[in-house]
Amino acid sequence: MHLLKQDKFYGHPVSLIEIDGFTQERVKALPLDTLSAMSEKPVVWIPHVEVANSL
Repeated sequence: MHLLKQDKFYGHPVSLIEIDGFTQERVKALPLDTLSAMSEKPVVWIPHVEVANSL
């Protein structure tokens, strides 16, 4: 669960294309560890199966 704030990055790379300075090519070239470091961390993790068991 995330507390959403405007102009923050929540992990889906395609959303970066809307930000000045990011192009499709630049986003494709970003390593996964860079994307992870840029991404906002969740407020709470809900473990699948233990709590949330939707299919």
